[in-house]
Amino acid sequence: MDHTYRFVTEKELNAEESSIYGEQVEQFNVWPAYILAGQVNQEYWEVIYDIFSEYQFFMLEGDIVIGNGNCIPLHLTKKELSDLPDGGWDWALEKAVKDYEKGLVPNTLCALQIGLNKA
Repeated sequence: MDHTYRFVTEKELNAEESSIYGEQVEQFNVWPAYILAGQVNQEYWEVIYDIFSEYQFFMLEGDIVIGNGNCIPLHLTKKELSDLPDGGWDWALEKAVKDYEKGLVPNTLCALQIGLNKA
């Protein structure tokens, strides 16, 4: 059986595709409720699909999402790079958005997740 795969970023999608693919990804979400309900996630998750759309991606087989990934660009100072803060996901997600708002040029890419559709 021949499979045709396609890799696309959120930036390449129209509104309908974005909605359809987003709904599919929600079906194979692996994050525990406490992560999804966190204040930082609630405030910034949807924002990254707008301001960092080129770093939100989907692997498709036809029109079926078989995998997805989310990354965010950050600007790390030498001090931050040599001694990363303990805030993890929350720190990185908030910092990426704040760096963007300040107009800082990113020098690091942070991978937040890779998800696979097991269906």
